[in-house]
Amino acid sequence: MLEDVKYSYISIAFGLTALLQIPQAIIATYLIETNEEYIILLTSIILTTVSISIASVIASDYLEKKLLAKFYSQPALVGTLLINAIQWLIFLWVFLELMDHALFSGDLINLYVFSQTISFSVIFLGIIYLSRG
Repeated sequence: MLEDVKYSYISIAFGLTALLQIPQAIIATYLIETNEEYIILLTSIILTTVSISIASVIASDYLEKKLLAKFYSQPALVGTLLINAIQWLIFLWVFLELMDHALFSGDLINLYVFSQTISFSVIFLGIIYLSRG
């Protein structure tokens, strides 16, 4: 499926995703209480950036082949922005819904990591579901 992906798609996806992770990182810095949590935060941001970049490349390839072949457009930009917007919405929804939950009452950095993990996992589950047909 991804054998003819252009390197420009990868660079656009990774660069734009890294920039779009900055606001989430700023939110997380307010949640950090110890130095050990900085390592957790950095690991979570790197994992999320790489996974969302991969999902953006997959979405860009799909958009180029299936939907945008008839129209002139920028599939790498559209795919990256679409996947990042979905990731943001899922992240905020999970984070805000579970903020007052007893499981995460005193440890919001774990909630941040959990919300990040759920947000890109749902995206990959959607990609797997859509690629079946």
